[in-house]
Amino acid sequence: MPLSLKETILPALVRRCVAWPHQALQLILVSSVAVFTKPITHSGIRLIASATERLDSLRRVGQALDLIERHDLRRFMRVQRSIKRVFLAPWKPLGVYYPIGRVCGVRDLSTAEPRNGSVVVLAYAYILIHGATQARFHRGMVAYTEANRVRAYRVCHIEGTYFLRHFPQLAPQVCQMLFRCSGAVSTT
Repeated sequence: MPLSLKETILPALVRRCVAWPHQALQLILVSSVAVFTKPITHSGIRLIASATERLDSLRRVGQALDLIERHDLRRFMRVQRSIKRVFLAPWKPLGVYYPIGRVCGVRDLSTAEPRNGSVVVLAYAYILIHGATQARFHRGMVAYTEANRVRAYRVCHIEGTYFLRHFPQLAPQVCQMLFRCSGAVSTT
């Protein structure tokens, strides 16, 4: 049985996107993959997966959007204003934001905590809030210097952490999972 265009080209494009992490190339590849896939629209945001087996993860991203809307309307409005597409793929970082096209790339985290879906949903919410806060800096035309990059990242992290404070029982597990998945090395 011959493979379809989606089954042959999409994995190759995603592998290429991971191998060459230049923003321009990634944006072009994400846009071309988005043409081949049928997105799911949730709260005005298009959710796109790089493969059909990630549809369960897209459902969790939708749950994360619902969770943000239910618990923090101000941050949800920022996410809705700032992100028009969420692209789920095997990115090297946990998430990336592209101001052109307002695309938020999110790494598939469903394999990180397969038993605890609520931790994965909260991690997706953290990443989406982080991306929306990055978008706020892009919209404000903050100069991209090393000092500003560090400050912006800190503010993005604080915004995500403030949202996690709504869930004191699960927040430590979410932080541990995000730390593990980010590839960071513990100094303790």
